[in-house]
Amino acid sequence: MTLTEIIQKGMNNPECAFYVGSFFGNLMAFKWLVTILAIGFIYKAIDKLAWSPLIEWIKKKLYKN
Repeated sequence: MTLTEIIQKGMNNPECAFYVGSFFGNLMAFKWLVTILAIGFIYKAIDKLAWSPLIEWIKKKLYKN
């Protein structure tokens, strides 16, 4: 029996459907949380590596005179 068959039987079984739905709901919430954290991490990395040096460079060029 494959995982897909187990999940399909569980979703059609009223006793087990709650647990299967709960598991996939938690899995989806975890996926969203990881995605949001990854986007936040990427944003912070880009801010540190690209924007901050660029702003400092612009300030040096503008206020050099």
